[in-house]
Amino acid sequence: MDLKRVLVGNFQGMYVRPGNSWDLKSYQQELSEFLQDYIRWFSQRCNSLPDVVDADVISAFLSETNYESLIHKLGCLKPHTTRDLLDVAINHASSEEAVGVWQNLLNYRAHMHLSLSNDL
Repeated sequence: MDLKRVLVGNFQGMYVRPGNSWDLKSYQQELSEFLQDYIRWFSQRCNSLPDVVDADVISAFLSETNYESLIHKLGCLKPHTTRDLLDVAINHASSEEAVGVWQNLLNYRAHMHLSLSNDL
């Protein structure tokens, strides 16, 4: 009887249980984390979870991301599938990144213009 208990306990201790929709809420996006990095993590996590309902995926994403403009966009578009959600999020992240690069370029030019005028 003791051997059976030891074997069952060993098996249960080593058995990896399949994840569920709660696992998607185990990680909130960091304030300094790029949106594309968070989307990559979230997408990989979704792919590793069997039988998760689209509504649970969408709810988890909305509650764990901190990009208000994306949350607003998703609220307006109301995606019905995980694919719709990720398509909107990826496009939004690409747009945000492009705007950030453009703003950095403008800031750099303004800085260079000020330093050149100060040298004169």
